[in-house]
Amino acid sequence: MCIMLLSAFGASAQVRLKSGLIVSGGENKFYDISLQESLKFSYERKFDAAIGYKLRLEPVGKPFFADLDVQLGYGQWKYFHIGENSGETQPNDYLSLPWKNITDSYFRIAVNPTLNRKVYDGWYAGLGVEPTLYLVSKSESKGSFSAFDVPLTARIGYDFKYIDLSFNYKYGLCDVTDTQYFESGKIRRWQLQLFIPF
Repeated sequence: MCIMLLSAFGASAQVRLKSGLIVSGGENKFYDISLQESLKFSYERKFDAAIGYKLRLEPVGKPFFADLDVQLGYGQWKYFHIGENSGETQPNDYLSLPWKNITDSYFRIAVNPTLNRKVYDGWYAGLGVEPTLYLVSKSESKGSFSAFDVPLTARIGYDFKYIDLSFNYKYGLCDVTDTQYFESGKIRRWQLQLFIPF
C-alpha cells in the first residue's frame, strides 16, 4: 500500500520522506457489555500502550500526505462481578466462576496506513484502517487465544516539525474478547501518539 501511495504521489509531485519512532498510550473499552438479566457484570477501562515505527510520505506543495505505522502494543481490560443471582435457576452455575477482579492481558501487532490532510498551520486530520493481530492471555486460567480485527481509525494531530503529536481513535469491527459472557467483544480504543522523526 505504501508503494502504491508513493507511486500515486510521485506521479504529480516531489515526495518528501520522513520516518522515525512512534510511542502511543491510551485506553480501551468494550463496545457492548449487555448480559443476562439475572447476572450483572461491571467493566473497567484499562490502559493500552504501543511502540513502533512511522513512515510518512509528504508531496511537496500538496495538502495531502500518507502515514504508515507499524506498532507492537500491550494492554489490559478488567471486569468483575457486581450483581447477585435473581434466584432463578440457571443452566450453569456462573456465580461459582472466578468472576471477581478478572484481568485479561493482550499483545498486538498492528499496521495502520492513514491518508491525512493538512488543515491549518501544523494541524491535520486523517482516516485509515488498522489490521491488528491480538494474542490474549486470560487470567481465569483458560489459556490464551488469538484474534484478528480491522478497526477503522480517525486521527487529528499537530506537526511541530521536530515532533508530531496526534489523537487517534480506533473503532473495532470484529470480536476480540471472549464472548461467552458478553454479547459483543468489539473494542474501542483512543491513543495519544508521539512521532519523533529521525
